[in-house]
Amino acid sequence: MLIRDLLAKKKVAELRELAKAIGLKGYSKLKKDDLTSLIIGAIVNEEYVQKVVFFANNRELELFERKLKEEVPFVEEDLLKYLYLFKSLFYFVNEENEEENEFIIPQEIKELYNRVFTKEFKAKRDRFQLVSDYITAGANLYGMVPVEQVIKTFNEQNKVATNEEEILKVYNLISGVKQIFYKLVDGQFVHEAVLEENGVSILASKQGDKPYYVPAKDIMINYASEEYFERSKAFEALVVFLEHIIDDEVLAEKICTEIQYVYCFGEELAQGITILEDYDVTMDEDQLKVVIDLLVNVYNNSRFWENRGFSPEEMIAMENGQSVEAVQPKQEKQKKVGRNDKCPCGSGKKYKFCCGR
Repeated sequence: MLIRDLLAKKKVAELRELAKAIGLKGYSKLKKDDLTSLIIGAIVNEEYVQKVVFFANNRELELFERKLKEEVPFVEEDLLKYLYLFKSLFYFVNEENEEENEFIIPQEIKELYNRVFTKEFKAKRDRFQLVSDYITAGANLYGMVPVEQVIKTFNEQNKVATNEEEILKVYNLISGVKQIFYKLVDGQFVHEAVLEENGVSILASKQGDKPYYVPAKDIMINYASEEYFERSKAFEALVVFLEHIIDDEVLAEKICTEIQYVYCFGEELAQGITILEDYDVTMDEDQLKVVIDLLVNVYNNSRFWENRGFSPEEMIAMENGQSVEAVQPKQEKQKKVGRNDKCPCGSGKKYKFCCGR
């Protein structure tokens, strides 16, 4: 479907919102036809499409490319992957079936995308995204991370080294185009959750001079997704037991993931019980005892910001004299993923319902 046909279904007020979203000016007094032409002129060109694609992260672009080739059902958990390209008018909601939240990619965008995505453009974009992923991963995994640590980790894991100039250039470019959840504060990339009140000084005090947990490259890059966490054996055990209690695999996964998130953000152990109560999970006394033990294990194996990514169990081991290398989990070699296996992206869904679709 052509962009003009999609815009024709919009009211003037909606068109003004779209114009605002893509950064246009001088549209407030335009009538519908002129406003439509202004929007089309702004987005139906190679420069605009290149810019949007360049700044779309890999998760957003992978979903977009899949939708170019086949009809991909809308999944609520993927909402963050839609937002940037949706605001950039690469997606339009199917007006005839709004309840399904299915998105339409305009024909002009499809054609321009295929035209601009050259080998040279891809190489430049891949480099930009790789550097961006390390910055984002650092903010996600540690809560706040110095520029020097991002450079150190990147250079240890990649053949073509980076430096402060490139790191800051990437940050300044992406922060000027997209809404990101971290900021550069006094030489550190700080997660927005830490920026509240005295969060930076409090976290800095808790981190002290603790070493940084640095996973293998593929896992480090996974941390560029806010949804990612390493699934410990303790987490898997909690999922299995909760599935047995509530007899709902999807809900059990959702509850356990929520518990894992709050622990990683530094919430108290009891918050896990609170979440179970919020979901009206009922247990007898024996089941409650088992769940509490499982929650303790999940908590002790969670990667805490205050420990710079290390879990409480790993910190105790180091305090008892073991080296950092000895307490870090062994990185598993990549193996072929079965259709019914958990997806390696960390979504919690089966591979056939996630990246294997």
